[in-house]
Amino acid sequence: MADVKWIKLSIELFDDEKIDFIQSLPEGDSILVIWVRLLVLAGKCNDDGYIYLTEKIPYTEDTLAYKFRKQTNIVRLALETFERLNMIIVNKKGIQLCNWRKYQNLESMQKIKEQTRKRVSKHRERKKEIEAITKEEICCNVTSNVTETLNNAPREKREEIREKKEDKDKDKDKDKDKDKDKDKDRREDKEKRKKENNSMWSSNFFLEGCNYYETAGFGTVSQIILDKITELIKEFTYEWFKDAIDIAVMRNKKNLSYVQGVLNNWRAEGRGEKNGHTSNHKKDAISLYDFSMFGG
Repeated sequence: MADVKWIKLSIELFDDEKIDFIQSLPEGDSILVIWVRLLVLAGKCNDDGYIYLTEKIPYTEDTLAYKFRKQTNIVRLALETFERLNMIIVNKKGIQLCNWRKYQNLESMQKIKEQTRKRVSKHRERKKEIEAITKEEICCNVTSNVTETLNNAPREKREEIREKKEDKDKDKDKDKDKDKDKDKDRREDKEKRKKENNSMWSSNFFLEGCNYYETAGFGTVSQIILDKITELIKEFTYEWFKDAIDIAVMRNKKNLSYVQGVLNNWRAEGRGEKNGHTSNHKKDAISLYDFSMFGG
């Protein structure tokens, strides 16, 4: 809304036939007051006679009743009367007073509107400039304080500060080098596992696992069993799979679910040796695990 301080009212206002008719109504005085207040609101909005709370929120009967301290039914009667007399038009944007251009000095109002727009724009630009200057001053003050502290310190203290700074920079460089070494180790480890995996499959370990499965008396290997054995060997290695088969045979639990249970327990609890138990340890291994939950 533009900063308008006045609107024009004709001295012949009460000689107008429409105003005379309004005064003759039972609530004529209240309706006439509402008309004057609408004129004032239109001046405040300064938008070609439109009246609204904001450009996206039009006034309603209830909001006008609250603003004018009038009963809602009186406001409703007034708006209906003005609309029938072609004094206002009501649309989505709000209430528009008819003939607003005819009675008001639009040139002066438009000038006020433009001045207000420029003033607001200038205020915003000035605010941005102040914020930018403030940030720059803060940065300069911090740098200046650090420099001043270093320059004003005794020679021994300055050397100490410089040495600490150099040590700190060295530590940062060391940390960067450590991170690089870790990344390198991870890449090498990944490449190593990839090569080991390729080597494993080139040796057809999964086929040997299937043969070991059948030789141990678990039954014939179907496509489903073959896929499962392949997954277990990929996940736990052929040596672990073969040792788990041996334990299942010793406990007379000849099914693949039991073998998988043994492998999962080894992974969770660890094994006696890095590459699995040797044949001498297999009997001891039987007493360490209870896999009855996997069936037999």
